[in-house]
Amino acid sequence: MPPVRLESNWRLGVNRDVRRCLAIALWLTVVFASASAAQPAPRSVLILHSFDIGYATDVAFARAFRAELSKQSPEPINFFEVSVRPTPSAGALAEEVVANYLRSSLAGQRLDLVITISAPAALFARKYRDQLFPTTPLLLAGVDHRWVQHEVLTANEAAVPIVVDPVRIVEDILRLRPQTTSLITVLGDSPLERAWREELVREFQPFTDRLTVTWFNELSFAEMLKRSAALPPNSAIFYALLSVDAKGFTQTEDRVLAELHETANAPLFGAFSHQMGSGVIGGPILSVEDVARDTARIGVRLLSGESAATIKTQPLAAQRAMYDWRELERWGISETLLPTGSTILFRQPGIWDQYKPYIVGVALFVALQSALIAGLVVQHARRRRTEMALRRSEQQYRVAASENQDLAGRLITAQEAERTRIARDLHDDVSQQLAGVSIAFSGVKQRLGEYQISGDLQKELADLQHQTLALARNVRHLSHDLHPTVLQHLGLVKGLTSYCGELERAHGVTMRCSAEGDFASISPDAALCLYRIAQEALRNVIAHAGASRAEVLLVHASDHVDITISDDGRGFDRAKSTAKNGKGLGLVSITERAKIAGGTVSIVTGDREGTRVRARIPVKALADSEGGEGTEGQLM
Repeated sequence: MPPVRLESNWRLGVNRDVRRCLAIALWLTVVFASASAAQPAPRSVLILHSFDIGYATDVAFARAFRAELSKQSPEPINFFEVSVRPTPSAGALAEEVVANYLRSSLAGQRLDLVITISAPAALFARKYRDQLFPTTPLLLAGVDHRWVQHEVLTANEAAVPIVVDPVRIVEDILRLRPQTTSLITVLGDSPLERAWREELVREFQPFTDRLTVTWFNELSFAEMLKRSAALPPNSAIFYALLSVDAKGFTQTEDRVLAELHETANAPLFGAFSHQMGSGVIGGPILSVEDVARDTARIGVRLLSGESAATIKTQPLAAQRAMYDWRELERWGISETLLPTGSTILFRQPGIWDQYKPYIVGVALFVALQSALIAGLVVQHARRRRTEMALRRSEQQYRVAASENQDLAGRLITAQEAERTRIARDLHDDVSQQLAGVSIAFSGVKQRLGEYQISGDLQKELADLQHQTLALARNVRHLSHDLHPTVLQHLGLVKGLTSYCGELERAHGVTMRCSAEGDFASISPDAALCLYRIAQEALRNVIAHAGASRAEVLLVHASDHVDITISDDGRGFDRAKSTAKNGKGLGLVSITERAKIAGGTVSIVTGDREGTRVRARIPVKALADSEGGEGTEGQLM
């Protein structure tokens, strides 16, 4: 009996362990399944622009709207953006081409929301709605309230109308400069701009007894600049819209405002907030950011399933006046003439406001030193002067060292900011223009399809379109390389792994990226610092090492993070290389980035012995960077 009892107990224990393991496995399965189900699926939003170029207002609105919708939406958003006309002067043929392009692109694609920007895109969307997205909610944004008043929206359509009030703008001009007798209105000659001129002629009727209104829509841009340089006294310029001049040349708002500001001998006024800082004085102008914020709020309601028929919005008008302090000073306009509650931008502080703590500190220091010097005895005067000289020298040395360190950090920060700007411009401008070129090729192919043309010509057109699409992809890759958004989505380790994979595919060099430790708590600035160090080192490997293999190793220890980049290339003689070419910019950038973070860099190399670059960054420096303000600090 005892042996049988022991065997039964052993089997009972085994069965209990098996049941416990099965229970744990089942629990883990449920937990992982719940976590997977908790991840919301991304929503698809199509943004229809009115034009590709020249409409800076639409570009500014689209950028602000994407940011606001991504912030307000509980689910991630995938944006698709298309311009309904390649150029401001394009007509019905371009719309047919874009409609065909969208029809083929959206085949099998589920859309949750369609947003239009300005009236041309709204008209296009309503015209082709039944063909392209018959059941998708349609949100008409940035359309003038006059247009909405004359249109009947369907149950699946909502609008965010805006009020551009030229009467208030002219009244503000007369408030600031009562002596104004001549108003020059800058307008282009596209169909949209001709329609706006008719509206402005009606709006300006109450001022005909005080102002002589001159219209520039029948001039080329060069003629506009020439006329603006020789305007009569007591003139003012109102920039309404200029996309196509009378000669048929397309213009961009940034260039138009910059050259008008530089050339004109009269103050310049605008209508939208994004124009502030471009030379316009300001006034009761419409905030593009406010319009984007309200539009995103309604977009979230539509994405959540709310019916568009229940959404009623009031037209958005200018809520407050804002002015450019530099332009007020340039034209001698007193701030007492501004409306109550006006916002003044770009104000330059006075010497007292800017250096008040330093002035008070220096004054106190001088007073204290004077009191001490007065109490000194003659026999200690020489020693005192010597000690003060030593302290001043030490202070100057520390200030100089701090300024040099700060300058290096500012230079690197400026470099990252410029990379971000160039990447944004490539994504928002060049990529859109390349898409327009591709659409234009599609239109040409469609038109030529009606004629009997040779197969070679058709093949050449197809090849040109493919090359344009390839160029667009290359521009997109360049944009991502300049500003690695992969860090925000994947983190440092996966971001570096992805980058190594791209280099391996592009250059045939075997790349490996590995990590030891937990990198989830590293701040975005620290991740960007380590990413840029690896990026500079790997570029040197590709460009100079002639290596067949390279490796990136990340180690997160208790008090520091190590990153090591090694290769099996030819290496180099550091003494000969420095004497011949000086220290390379890549090594300088690596060293400065590590120094700003309080870290060190070591380079081990030799002729035909490969190269190993190792940077050590203290954990304390990374923690300090997380407590700073902004998203791009000194660790960049």
